[in-house]
Amino acid sequence: MPRNLRQLAAGQPCYLRLQGCSHDREQTVLCHIRRGGIAGVGQKPCDAAAFPACERCHGIFDGRYRSSYTRTQLDAEALRALCQWLAYCWEREYIIPGGLAA
Repeated sequence: MPRNLRQLAAGQPCYLRLQGCSHDREQTVLCHIRRGGIAGVGQKPCDAAAFPACERCHGIFDGRYRSSYTRTQLDAEALRALCQWLAYCWEREYIIPGGLAA
């Protein structure tokens, strides 16, 4: 049983699935979305703002690899990937419903 979302992401399929996706589960890691002012310079956002992505798609999303995608298109694809990942986690109770902690 994984202890956190980073461990859970390892070995998952790529949720971003951009053109040229490697589909290599061995290179899948948690890809963080740096939007909405939730992280500062040199800081990663919390793991709830992330989804599994292969090394290729992660690199395109982070700007390490060139692509024909616009930033708007990448953000839309990231939102889709995040929603699908959260649904996966919710259905399997990796994210436990139940309200706020006291």
